[in-house]
Amino acid sequence: MNVILISTDPVALDTVFCKLVDVNHNIIPTITYAKKYGLGDYDNIELIGDDLEPLINKNFDIDKNTLKKEDSSSLSFLRKRVIRRPYIIEVDCKKCGVCVEVCPLEEKAITFIDGDKTKPPKYDYTKCIRCYCCQEMCPYHVIEVKTPIIGKVLYGLKIIK
Repeated sequence: MNVILISTDPVALDTVFCKLVDVNHNIIPTITYAKKYGLGDYDNIELIGDDLEPLINKNFDIDKNTLKKEDSSSLSFLRKRVIRRPYIIEVDCKKCGVCVEVCPLEEKAITFIDGDKTKPPKYDYTKCIRCYCCQEMCPYHVIEVKTPIIGKVLYGLKIIK
């Protein structure tokens, strides 16, 4: 793209990049949810530097269709064993609940089961959008990302981009 993008608001940066690759930023789940918290609203982004219009690449190779939420029945056997996902190192978890609070989904992808805060929260990967907010915001750094073995093979072979 031959551009440098810098921002104190990573969602605003993603929103501007969507504009550069000619993608409607409203189809990106992380941007949509972040807007509820006042982040990434294109109309309120101050741009410094070159005008964006001549930089827009309408031929950028990306799926520009609206993303659809998948239900658990549509997750194939293989898909469950390929996609990277966050996980909690349970023995080190302090059960503070920050990960639950920062999950941007209305129907949280990570919750305390039955409200029991004596045990670490659990993920519902059928809801998780892989934004990794939980990992980024965990004050104890006990959330990591794991790649299932088949995924490691496919990512290593660059079959998955």
